[in-house]
Amino acid sequence: MPPISAARSTGTFAIPMISDGITGKIKPMPAISMNTISAIIPKDIFGFAVVTFPSNQRANSIKSMSLYPPMPTIMTHAIIPVAAAMMMRKSRISAPILAIGIIFAMLPDADVIGFKIGIAYEAMWGHRGATHSIAFAAIIAGLATLLLRPENGRTAFCYLFVAAASHGLLDTLTNGGLGAALLWPISENRYHAPVTPVRVSPIGAAFFSDRGALVLLSELRWIWFPALTLGTGTMLLRQTRSKTH
Repeated sequence: MPPISAARSTGTFAIPMISDGITGKIKPMPAISMNTISAIIPKDIFGFAVVTFPSNQRANSIKSMSLYPPMPTIMTHAIIPVAAAMMMRKSRISAPILAIGIIFAMLPDADVIGFKIGIAYEAMWGHRGATHSIAFAAIIAGLATLLLRPENGRTAFCYLFVAAASHGLLDTLTNGGLGAALLWPISENRYHAPVTPVRVSPIGAAFFSDRGALVLLSELRWIWFPALTLGTGTMLLRQTRSKTH
């Protein structure tokens, strides 16, 4: 089987792109089941699917993906820091830190500007590249903590880091597009989670369609409901314990 070099979004799932191994040309893999695709794509030790990009196979391999860069919706990314704040005592997370956490959870998708200025999707500064990494999350969380000097500095850093890092992790759960470059700058591999239940979200006017409604239902089921359930449950449990002491 020729090496898998990229993936192209069809709107419902990802079709791997392959090199023919002779001319180096990129072409769609023949129609096969998603189970077969899952078996072919290499996995790391944690079961995450790994997609790599040889330098001579970049430019046009997934150009069509720039029309609908896959991602959960912005408001869904924002729910993670909200739920995390619900799980913590109010005295530990101030309103400004909460607001910055929400911004950091959405910030990585600023890389979509790359589509307008000619940065390839699969490039490290393209969509789901370096800005979606754990290292990027640590850098911006650290800078914000140093600049703001909050009272609970260590707690604020951890909160902001989790908020920012959650973006790339959520993107690995989507059922299309490239994975997230979680381990940049150590590795340029893109990662998908072993299970990808979240539907790919279109951007622009395409979001206000039947497909957009299905995306929202998918995110409500797999992200909003679990996150808010955990956040609300933790908050209520804490309140119950405080009343009994």
